[in-house]
Amino acid sequence: MMGRGRRLALGIFVLLVVDVIWVASSELSEYIFNDTGFNKPFFSTYLKTSMFSLYLLGFIFWSPWRHQCAQRNHDESIYQEVDSMEDEDLPLSDVCSC
Repeated sequence: MMGRGRRLALGIFVLLVVDVIWVASSELSEYIFNDTGFNKPFFSTYLKTSMFSLYLLGFIFWSPWRHQCAQRNHDESIYQEVDSMEDEDLPLSDVCSC
C-alpha cells in the first residue's frame, strides 16, 4: 500500500498528465480545423467522446478499481433525500439566490 505522500504525489502527477492531454487535444483540434481544412466537427466530437470511454477498460484489466467499486463500506448516512415536490409552491426568488 502506498503512503499518503506517495499517493498525493501520484495524484498530482496524474492531474498534470490529464491537463497536458486536455491542452494537447485542444491544440490538435485547432490545428486540424484551421490548418488542414478538415471540416467535420461531428466526426471529431464523436471520436473524442468515444475515446473518453477508454478509461473504463481499467475496470476490466486492473483489479483494484473493480474491488474499490464493489466494496459496500460507504456510509449511506451522508446522503440526504431530496423532495422535488417540496419547492414547487415557492416563488423562484425564495428557492434560488440568483
